Amino acid sequence: MIVTLPDSMREWVELQARFEGYGTVDEYVAKVLLRHLEGTRDKIDQALIEGLESGDPVEVNEAFWKQLRLDVQTDIKKAKKESA
Repeated sequence: MIVTLPDSMREWVELQARFEGYGTVDEYVAKVLLRHLEGTRDKIDQALIEGLESGDPVEVNEAFWKQLRLDVQTDIKKAKKESA
């Protein structure tokens, strides 16, 4: 993969790589991306845990979706009346 950066950013990345002791900029960028990926995974895991702990489970079936559509349509009609 080839990534083109503006000179000022390239210089900063090179400086960071040296400062943190990486042999190459590629190693530094890979580590930064890995940290980002791990952080994203942590956020997803936390959201899943929050969902599991949020209350009783709800069966998602056709009746659920039908009621949800009706609720949304009702909310839209109510919002339109209130804004008129």
